[in-house]
Amino acid sequence: MNKRNQIIVLLAIGHLALVGLGAAGVAFPDRADGGVPAVEWYRHFTGANNSFEFFAPGVGPQERVRFVFADEQGREWTDDLELGRNREANLSFTTIPFVLAGADDETAWSMLRSMAVAMLRRNPSAVHVEVRVESFGIERKLGDGGEWAIDFPSMQQYRSGVRPEWILLYQLTFNRFGEAIEPEDIDGGMEQ
Repeated sequence: MNKRNQIIVLLAIGHLALVGLGAAGVAFPDRADGGVPAVEWYRHFTGANNSFEFFAPGVGPQERVRFVFADEQGREWTDDLELGRNREANLSFTTIPFVLAGADDETAWSMLRSMAVAMLRRNPSAVHVEVRVESFGIERKLGDGGEWAIDFPSMQQYRSGVRPEWILLYQLTFNRFGEAIEPEDIDGGMEQ
């Protein structure tokens, strides 16, 4: 076996080891505890951190990034980030909210800004875009601590009429130049 093939085999073994650790639920230290950021990014982007709990009760809520545009007349419309030429490529874009959740604030802000700039290029009549990160589920109070989480309704709740819905986690608004703007600075006739 030549050196190139040995490297490929070692990389494949390393990837499978990370997948196995993710499936076993092994937590890696974060940056503050001496973790390696490149390994965490690799795990998030490849799905190697997945615990493979696809069925109840371990199913987590679905998240999405949605873009709401407005033009100079105040008309609004939405668009999505589908950039790939096939379904599999576009499905990989659905992991963006999960990556954002694992990123530090500066990195997440930069990713949201990059997406906003790309989407504004696709929608040249827009003067600004809201980048909305949303989660599909219900808000549920956790324990006695009073903390809220997004989860799916229990079967009892579902039978009584409780249905999941898209819940806004956070949003940022960007102008045509990729600058973040405050909500009170937005109006239909915003100058460019």
